[in-house]
Amino acid sequence: MASLVHIVDDDAQVRAATSFLLASHGYTTEVYSSGTEFLRDARLTRGCILLDLRMPGLDGHEVQEELRRRGVDLPVVIMSGHGDVDAAVQAMKLGAVDYLSKPAREEDLFGAIERALSGHRKAEGRRAAAANAAARLESLSPRERQILQGLLGGLSNKEIARCLVLSPRTVEMHRANMMDDLGITNLAEALRLGIDAGLPPLTGTEDTAAAPPARLTNPPMRPVAGASALKGEALRLVVESSSDGAWEWRLASGEVRLSPTIIARLGYSEAEAVDHFDALQSLIHPDDRDLFVEELDAHLNGRTQGFAAEFRVRRKDGSWAWLFDYGSIVERNEHGAPVRMAGSLSDISRRKEEEQRAREASELLELAQWGAAAGIWELDIESRRLRLSARSRELHKLPGDTAEWMSEGDWLDMVHPEDREATRAEVQRATTTGAPWMIEYRNLDGDRLLGLGKIVRDADGRPRRMLGLGQKLEAQAPFRLGGSHARMREAAEA
Repeated sequence: MASLVHIVDDDAQVRAATSFLLASHGYTTEVYSSGTEFLRDARLTRGCILLDLRMPGLDGHEVQEELRRRGVDLPVVIMSGHGDVDAAVQAMKLGAVDYLSKPAREEDLFGAIERALSGHRKAEGRRAAAANAAARLESLSPRERQILQGLLGGLSNKEIARCLVLSPRTVEMHRANMMDDLGITNLAEALRLGIDAGLPPLTGTEDTAAAPPARLTNPPMRPVAGASALKGEALRLVVESSSDGAWEWRLASGEVRLSPTIIARLGYSEAEAVDHFDALQSLIHPDDRDLFVEELDAHLNGRTQGFAAEFRVRRKDGSWAWLFDYGSIVERNEHGAPVRMAGSLSDISRRKEEEQRAREASELLELAQWGAAAGIWELDIESRRLRLSARSRELHKLPGDTAEWMSEGDWLDMVHPEDREATRAEVQRATTTGAPWMIEYRNLDGDRLLGLGKIVRDADGRPRRMLGLGQKLEAQAPFRLGGSHARMREAAEA
């Protein structure tokens, strides 16, 4: 799944240029012209936020404050064309992971985005580990939980026995039962589960004989309307981390319970909601059903830590909704066999539609290039590096495995020696003056090409990039090096 970057900036040129740059490096982007539009329309379930600081209406700080109020934890990278130290400090206090001055260098921009996404993925991993550990500890009895707390405190069986006023043999029995209930065979894994779940250790100084058995402190979970309560710390954590809803599946009976949010998203009433696994599976698109079953079997058979799948589900109106499903086993029987699973569902239909539109746009662009015997390219003016499309590489007779980016010098080496100096001078003139250009030149095989280029400026008006088109000319047309005569130049500038 491509990393998503939300771009929030009131400057249309900055939005377009940043989106193009990120998309060319494999990111998925969504653009918003104001903080108000972003907070109203964005699905804040994944990715990171590239946020302009000074905007009409809500500024970057106010957007950060609203995100905090909503409990959104997506990482924020602030960009500003004003080098205000106080504003940067305030942004960091509000949770920004980085602060970039406009215009940001490509390496700084990509570095900030990757740091933001990497940090967020690690935090999500920690939260998932905590949810999984808390769910597994739900299977322990109060006394078994106390035994684990003693082990977390580094106490021996005898020390735990003294602390809990038990016999060492009773502690050994509860310890063995604890390991069986958790489905593990070594102490290290038990300790890891306790640490991930935030279980407080016993130190040996507590008056636990008079105190009730220790439990993890959990706020009460509200029952799901229209169904019996979906119980357990695991499901509570899943619901809190999901914007679209949760599910529970009891394997023996096949009973399935969905939270009302996801039922409503699919267009059904609570009375029409499916309540059995077979019925739910029948709603999955036939093309996605095998993969769904394969991923589910892998988790049930212990080959994966969690179950995750993307698939289509039929809405009530007959259309298809794309869902991302994540869950795990939260209860096992005395033999270690899975009894109950719980998880979350997120509607990713909008993202899938955008990905499809992007694929179609790319295919149309490739078709247009093929039909016009033309290819697109871009030049980074600062680094003097070019990126040629596949069609452009073909026009210059480059091998198919040629690197997508190359130096300006490497590109000029692909130009016919007799035309090389004039072509280099024309590119230099355009990048220096900022004027568009049009020139005819030959590749090494003598094929005649027409090059067109236009400068793209940053928010401060400085030329940063040149975008262009190369087109193969008909062989019978008279060749004229530097064919950017007055009429052609005027047309390009217009």
